[in-house]
Amino acid sequence: MKRPMSVLGITAFVICVAFSLCGIKILTLAFILGALVLLLYSIKPLKLRSKIIIPTICVALIISSLLCFGFYKNKLEPCLKYDGTVTDIQGKVISEPIRRDGYVGFTLETEYVNNREFNTKIAIRVAEGEAEIQLYDVLSLYDSDISVTKNEKNRYDVTSFSDGVFLFASSNDYSVLGKCLKTPYYYCIKLKSFVTERVSEYLKPDEAGFLNGMLFGDKSQIDSSIMADFRYSGVAHLLAVSGLHTTLWCGLIGNILGIFIKDKRKIGVLCILFLCAFCVISAFTPSVLRASLMVGVVFVAPFFNKEQDSLNSLGFAVLIISIINPYVVISPSFLLSVSATVGILFLNSKAELITNITKKIKNIYVMKAANYITLSVAVSGVAGIFTLPVAVWFFGSFSLLSPITNILCMNLAFYGMIAGVVSVLLSLIPSTVANTVTIIAFKCTEFLLDIVINIVSRIADIRFCSIHIFKENLIVAIVLCLVVAGTGFLIMKIRYRRVISIICGALCVCITVVSFALPMTEKFGTEVTVHNSGNGMLVTVKSGLEYMHFIFSTQVESFDYDRMPVSTSEESKLLYIGSTDRETDYLSEVFISQFNPETTVATKYVKKLWDSDGKAFPENTIISDEHKFKMNDKIEVTTVDTYILSCAIIDLCGKKVALLYRGDIDTVIDRYGEPDMLVTTKAEYSGYDNISTVVISSDSDIIFNRQLLEMKSKNENVYVTAECGTLTINLREI
Repeated sequence: MKRPMSVLGITAFVICVAFSLCGIKILTLAFILGALVLLLYSIKPLKLRSKIIIPTICVALIISSLLCFGFYKNKLEPCLKYDGTVTDIQGKVISEPIRRDGYVGFTLETEYVNNREFNTKIAIRVAEGEAEIQLYDVLSLYDSDISVTKNEKNRYDVTSFSDGVFLFASSNDYSVLGKCLKTPYYYCIKLKSFVTERVSEYLKPDEAGFLNGMLFGDKSQIDSSIMADFRYSGVAHLLAVSGLHTTLWCGLIGNILGIFIKDKRKIGVLCILFLCAFCVISAFTPSVLRASLMVGVVFVAPFFNKEQDSLNSLGFAVLIISIINPYVVISPSFLLSVSATVGILFLNSKAELITNITKKIKNIYVMKAANYITLSVAVSGVAGIFTLPVAVWFFGSFSLLSPITNILCMNLAFYGMIAGVVSVLLSLIPSTVANTVTIIAFKCTEFLLDIVINIVSRIADIRFCSIHIFKENLIVAIVLCLVVAGTGFLIMKIRYRRVISIICGALCVCITVVSFALPMTEKFGTEVTVHNSGNGMLVTVKSGLEYMHFIFSTQVESFDYDRMPVSTSEESKLLYIGSTDRETDYLSEVFISQFNPETTVATKYVKKLWDSDGKAFPENTIISDEHKFKMNDKIEVTTVDTYILSCAIIDLCGKKVALLYRGDIDTVIDRYGEPDMLVTTKAEYSGYDNISTVVISSDSDIIFNRQLLEMKSKNENVYVTAECGTLTINLREI
């Protein structure tokens, strides 16, 4: 068999995906199936072209099933028993604490839970107290609310397990017991912190966040609007370390070393050492580990007298990564990295066809420029096609201008990254001359990164830069295209090959276009997205290519702009700013500038806040405590913000949604009728009996409300954003 590791990697990947999506029961089935086929093969070998592939797959099935089962029993199952409990925790801080608005967030490696020895990792958020929390502090937290992230179906959100942190907790009471012994990992984290602090010291916040994202995959410092621009323009991969980054680094180092060293094995050893150092400096960030492993396998192959087979290397990397944590295979960053790599490898096999196009150009400089543009467009296009299913499934949008953005930004971003590393190294030299050179180097870095950010921002502002795609329709399109292609393949065995292939290709294109285009109309239902925004409410209502936002006292620090279910190809018709404070007032400014609503409705109190701060609403703002609005002649919206009631009532063809922030549900029912869906901040059982779907937008403390448990026992369609995070519900399904 030519590529055994690729077969092992694919098999392990499939088992891990099945395990992540279907649970532990699928492992028993896979184990029995693999053992049965292996037994039948050993009794009477099947007469197939590649006989060895059958036992290889069977062995991979058996081993992967056992490993996933052991992972679940030893790591995940012990964690899940603490879900929804209030416990005392003791452990050490293993990540640099992040301080925001009176809270401290960090990862804790536990030693004891409820006075019982238990070792796991928990993401913690605590109110900042008198004792300052530092890296490797031993903490004792009291009455911690522990939970596992859940989706809109109240099931465990397994995508959050991909980083190996399964539990999340919040606590208001803690004490620092002392310091742990400093391990090598401590110094790795400190080294990463030193580099990020040095970058932040010399660069502006946007450019510093961009550079840290490219170096370490750390996106915590990147502004949400910049993140959205990069995603819409199709270059979000620049903000996270991937195989592309490590390949470029190793290519640069290999070319420099190639001037002095002719032995490729020695160059490979030095590149492997660089990758190891890269992992150390990044404090073993998961994305850096994955990328380094994928690239490092290629350099190891020559030492075993094997040719550098990229597919084999990729399969081996996937195998190792999935063994460490089976849930990583459904991580968006991992899937995007692997699918893009597969697409680029496919393109490499067809590279001669592309270069043949430009061979006829006589001028060598024009030919090189044409080669660069052609290959850049081809790489970006193929990578975009191969990553399309992943991007649509997780983000719901696809960039149409990504090839152009990649051509304009890829090299500039890479040069900026090199300049940033050189600048950091220069800053370590303690002299006046070196300090001056360091400032100049950082200015050059800032200049390059600023150009990239501006280009991305301008492209993201173009209408139809990206399109919104429903993942359900993507699945339908893929299935129909496979059916058409399979039918065409069978018919081609008989006759009329050319005609049938053209017809099948045209049908597949038509199916894809129709599947993507039709759901953009309002005929295919209206989606209501409730964002996890603390004890306030932030709701998006989307119908076709039009949408509305409703804000009620939302906490700024808890809102994730990456969860917005809209793209630049869609049009914001309404922004409603209800009950608010100065914190929400700032968020309203962001929404007005970022989403450019056609109409903004605000209360008189909001107007007073803005006037006192010397701000001015845009011209299309309506100041009113009660207002009626109509979108696409089918959706009627009534907003009310009085002393008694603060709510918004959305009526669509007989389906009614009530967004209730302040007031009594009985008052809403008396005035506007009983809603089919209620979004509120209160977990009160009274009055919710006949409402089919209830979403409670509140912080984690409400999960332990007894009335909430009673509500869930009587209505399975009761959701809490603190459990589910941001969730989307289609009114057709209510």
